[in-house]
Amino acid sequence: MESSPFSQLGNILRVELYYCSNDAGQRVRPLSTTDDHMPKFEFALSSAEAIREAGIVVTSDFAEALSTIEENASIDEGDFLRIGVRGFPPAQLQCVGLRERGNGWAPMWKPHGRAA
Repeated sequence: MESSPFSQLGNILRVELYYCSNDAGQRVRPLSTTDDHMPKFEFALSSAEAIREAGIVVTSDFAEALSTIEENASIDEGDFLRIGVRGFPPAQLQCVGLRERGNGWAPMWKPHGRAA
């Protein structure tokens, strides 16, 4: 059986967030989460003290998954993000600052941990 890249997180209340894009490019919450042709990116967003948010983003690629998390989560400088798909080690990123983008702020990420 394939294990989740986040199985070592322990007894954390998981908030399952499912997002995907419709034909117009808008992020929507699908009615069914059994769509096998879209990758399911598992993520955990944490500060130095605790994981604040964890869930799943259903989208076609890593960049879109990261963008979805940035648009829907509150991210501060110093936060850590682990994101990955089943069967592969998760990417580990740290927010090293915020830059102005469009009508708000976007995090700037740097690789963190062993793979960095």
